[in-house]
Amino acid sequence: MQLTGKHVISAAPAKVWAMLMDTDTLAKIVPGITSLEKSATILLNQYLL
Repeated sequence: MQLTGKHVISAAPAKVWAMLMDTDTLAKIVPGITSLEKSATILLNQYLL
């Protein structure tokens, strides 16, 4: 899948990041997604800290 385009979001970066990390939100806002599930959440959080 290739996503293109530009959107300006009037929200704090931390709020936007939290929404992008939420699978339920992503499933609603990304065109063409029929299902989405988390993987490697623990590893990602360890890497970011």
